[in-house]
Amino acid sequence: MKAAVVTLNTANVQAGEDVVVLGAGGVGLNSISGALIAGAARIIAIDIADEKLETASSFGATYTINSTTADALAEVMKITGRGVDAVFDFVGLQEVTEQALEMVKPGGGLYLVGMSRAQVSISLDLLSTIGGQRRVQGVYIGSSNVKRDIPMYCEHYLAGRMNLDGLVSREISLDDINAGYETLSDPTTSRVVITAF
Repeated sequence: MKAAVVTLNTANVQAGEDVVVLGAGGVGLNSISGALIAGAARIIAIDIADEKLETASSFGATYTINSTTADALAEVMKITGRGVDAVFDFVGLQEVTEQALEMVKPGGGLYLVGMSRAQVSISLDLLSTIGGQRRVQGVYIGSSNVKRDIPMYCEHYLAGRMNLDGLVSREISLDDINAGYETLSDPTTSRVVITAF
């Protein structure tokens, strides 16, 4: 649920704003849920797997882009006209993150949540970043306040506004943990949950 907290707490997405979610795995799906709760107008999910993009649509993404078959930046600009208010990067690859910053409209923010590996550096155009007042912010554990956020998300879930059940692709026992890890390489898998100990 931390990604939903990133959307609501860190980025403070407001009703009517547009967002991009880079990476439609389990964490990205939570970010889509957070954007829905916030009342985002357009939620654009970008991934390299069509299966994940189909799931993103079922979670509420209003647009999906497969970045292996389309220019993601050009598509975002075609949809929005001048970029989005917030981009949530759950991928953490240099080329993806650099393109993500270009998707941010003036005054908007790029939120770095995921890492593909420990050492990833990015270059940015200082003129357009400063002139456009674009923010780049690292996010750790979703800027969450557990005492406040967990009860809030429970209420959203019980009211049908947050799809947690759709995140669970497979339930396993603790003895099946190795097979569970192997399942995570399947693009149709969002989450594997241990329910038997």
